Amino acid sequence: MTTGVVIIAKKHRMYANMAFNLAVSIKHTDPLLPICLIHDNCTNDYTTVQKFIFNKMILNNDSNPFKVKLSLFDLSPFDKTIYLDADMVMMPNHSITTLLESIKGFQIANRGFTDTNDWIDVNASKKEFNVKQWLNTSSEVIIFDKSEESKKVFELANEFYLANTLVNRKIGAEQPDEPSFSYAIAHSKLKMQIPFKPSFWEPQESKYINEVDIRSNFTFLSMGGNNISSRIQNIYNRYVQHYAYNVGVKSTPHVNKSTVLKERLFI
Repeated sequence: MTTGVVIIAKKHRMYANMAFNLAVSIKHTDPLLPICLIHDNCTNDYTTVQKFIFNKMILNNDSNPFKVKLSLFDLSPFDKTIYLDADMVMMPNHSITTLLESIKGFQIANRGFTDTNDWIDVNASKKEFNVKQWLNTSSEVIIFDKSEESKKVFELANEFYLANTLVNRKIGAEQPDEPSFSYAIAHSKLKMQIPFKPSFWEPQESKYINEVDIRSNFTFLSMGGNNISSRIQNIYNRYVQHYAYNVGVKSTPHVNKSTVLKERLFI
């Protein structure tokens, strides 16, 4: 059985740079773990060395990155996949291989169940879709195998994404994928870890967490969002520079998306 990482880089060179940083950090901590990059023209400026970091590169011209996430079951070349958002980096002394040993079937990062949701009209959803509680999912980390159970999750998520009229916020011009995964999970019999927080994302934390605790308690550091504090940016930059130096390549420092993108197109 093949096991590997899938990363998506679309719409902007910034994502290609971050995908490369993430891949280098994975190769440093899990050197034998294959990495597949799903990309569009944003990777055109990759050097030969940058391309070499990835074991496989798949060209995909779908302009909606959230639909690409919902197609991962078909797109992934692996029997067992961990999907990671490009805007993350591995924490030292952690291993994706070790993380995957404890996960079977389908798993998505989540913060537990909630009666409120940033993306959807929860009261309307209870009537129309028979969802009493929504799992607060974060699709920056998705783990799945090529089982019928995982396939059903992606099928239900795609059906909801294409048919629902309840999602009341968009990212850029598109509806996000998380409500679709939450819907699919609500209508399946998955046995998942709830909550499951493998990545540290500063905007979600209610209190200050120092770097030592971040490094100890999380596998990944997430840079998701339009604006990340200078403290977290400095941590990210130091780690990606360290990983890159050890494999003899150059890293790209983090830049807040709000300074690069005119609208919220991040994934």
